[in-house]
Amino acid sequence: MKIKTVSLLTLGIMTSCGKQYEMKIPRSDFSIVSSMENHSPIYLSDDNGTLSVNRTSSIGSTNWVFSVEKDMNAQKVLKEVKKLKDKKYSATIHPDDEGVYFSYMDTIHKNIAFLPFTEVLYTTKPISSEQSFIYYKKNQLFEFQGNTGLLESFDWTKAPHPVFKVTPDLTFEDYVQAKILLTKNAEIRKYISTIEVIE
Repeated sequence: MKIKTVSLLTLGIMTSCGKQYEMKIPRSDFSIVSSMENHSPIYLSDDNGTLSVNRTSSIGSTNWVFSVEKDMNAQKVLKEVKKLKDKKYSATIHPDDEGVYFSYMDTIHKNIAFLPFTEVLYTTKPISSEQSFIYYKKNQLFEFQGNTGLLESFDWTKAPHPVFKVTPDLTFEDYVQAKILLTKNAEIRKYISTIEVIE
C-alpha cells in the first residue's frame, strides 16, 4: 500500500469516535528520514488517562509509522509499542521485512520526519547493575557514568555499548529528541547498545 506522506501526516489529523482533532506529535530541528512510502499509520493517544491505539489501517509487509502525542508518558507508550512491534515480526511463514518508525515534526524544514526503531530491542526486564546506562536529562543533556553533559563530552570508549534507560519522567517528545541526538551522530551511535530498558 503506497500512500503519499503528505496526505497521511502533514495535517496530523486523527479520527476517534467520529471526532477529528490535530495530534500534537514531537518536534525536532533535524530529519533522520525525510520521506516514506509503502507505509501504514498507527496512532497512539491519551483518551482521558487511558492509552488509546488506533491501528485499523495497519497492514503487514508495510512500514509502520507510529504517531504519538508528544506529552504522553514515554514508558507507557513504549510498552505498548513493544507489543505491536513484537507482533509485527513474530510471523515465521511470511516474515515481515519492512521497518517501524516514529513520526515527528522537523521544525526547521517544516515537514514530517521519521525516526527508525526497527533495530531497537525494548526490554522490560532488569539488566545487570554492572551494565552502563545512559539517561536523558532534557535540553540535549544526558547523564552517563555519573556525569551530565552533551553527548560529545563523554568518553564512550570507557564503557562500550551502554544501554539507554527510559526513565518514568520522560515524555514521548523527550524520548524522541533523545533518540534523534543518539541516532544522528554516526561516530557516537556505533558505541550505543541497541537494547533499551523501559522497566
